[in-house]
Amino acid sequence: MTTGNPKPVRSHGSGFHSLVSLFCLGILLSAQPAFASGWTLTDLLQGFARITSATARYTETRSSSFVDIPLISRGHFSYRAPDYLAKRAGNGDGGYIVRGNEVEVLGTHPPRQLHLDDYPPLAALVAALRATLSGDASTLHRYFDLRLSGSANGWRLQLTPTQPALAQAIRDITLHGIANRLTRVDIRQANGDHSELTLSHQVIREQPHPAP
Repeated sequence: MTTGNPKPVRSHGSGFHSLVSLFCLGILLSAQPAFASGWTLTDLLQGFARITSATARYTETRSSSFVDIPLISRGHFSYRAPDYLAKRAGNGDGGYIVRGNEVEVLGTHPPRQLHLDDYPPLAALVAALRATLSGDASTLHRYFDLRLSGSANGWRLQLTPTQPALAQAIRDITLHGIANRLTRVDIRQANGDHSELTLSHQVIREQPHPAP
């Protein structure tokens, strides 16, 4: 269920904001090689690289200069390795599906089709996501300055874009989680809009741990 009137999809507007939330489901990485707690970049990436599929319920609260009260939406996320992502509103009307280089915008008849090549900020974000899930740290550093704090029992990761196209849309993204479970995403856009997205009721399937 969504409170407030939907806005048209724009590369720097609310549609882009929601797509950022979708992609953040898998963006979990670190810029620092190690911490006093022993929680390292390798630990974080390996934990997420084992995920083959995931589903979760979300609640998103968005604040914008265009509306007087926050907009609240609820629905479901899903991910399947290597490149399928979906965000669907709880009422079945609205959301996004990403397959490869194609984005399908739900809630219109017929659904609207977007190509990532036409939206450089989205393309950069998706590239970072896929690099995360494959453990490609060099690609991650190409797009973000990263600050990680905490441990496996509770961590906080701030992502600040370094690519100009992405920085024009996003000021920063802060992720919160436990081990390889993402629990909250805070997004600040360059235009001052802000969102807080929480994830619950997660069901995650992983590859088995390798034998010692």
